[in-house]
Amino acid sequence: ELNYKNNILFEFNSMSSSIVCYAYLSNVLSKKYNSNIIAYNPYLISFIKLRYLAIKDYLSLNYINYKVWKSFGVKKIIYPKINSDQISEAKKITNKIYEKMNCKQDILNIKIENVWIGDLLYDSYLRENMLPTIDINSLSFKKFLNKSVSLYVFWRDYIINNNVVAVHVSHTCYNHAIPLRIAIKLKIKAFQITAESIY
Repeated sequence: ELNYKNNILFEFNSMSSSIVCYAYLSNVLSKKYNSNIIAYNPYLISFIKLRYLAIKDYLSLNYINYKVWKSFGVKKIIYPKINSDQISEAKKITNKIYEKMNCKQDILNIKIENVWIGDLLYDSYLRENMLPTIDINSLSFKKFLNKSVSLYVFWRDYIINNNVVAVHVSHTCYNHAIPLRIAIKLKIKAFQITAESIY
């Protein structure tokens, strides 16, 4: 059960070399801002996969990983899932972006509500699909564009509606960084920490 009104978000992962650093930073931020520490999965998932992951987290080695996170104060893990209104909004935004897209350079320039996500989307698509470039006319890209926009809509609403006062991400590239850029736009503290550095 959450004890504070404020919340800080930490991307949930199993990067062992960084988790000790997460523990220190999350607790410093928790004390500074009187906040709950909430871990989150960075990927948008369906309801069926959500149920599967929840069971897997409990039964598999991921549960051990969760216990490590719980040991330094994590209250819960959230999994991004958009509701019907967010699905509708994401489709409208996606269609508006796609209608104006004529070349790959246009992907890099994508902004939503003045938050730049085009470079994140571009890198994420190439990495996820193991491709050297993007065909903007492919069905695969159209679906990925909508998924990325959906992630934006989810995180914008979550951060605004849940008293989020700080956000941490594992990467400042790829769609992992969408919550980070939203936080910066909203003048919320944003962090990326590794075993070697903190930004």
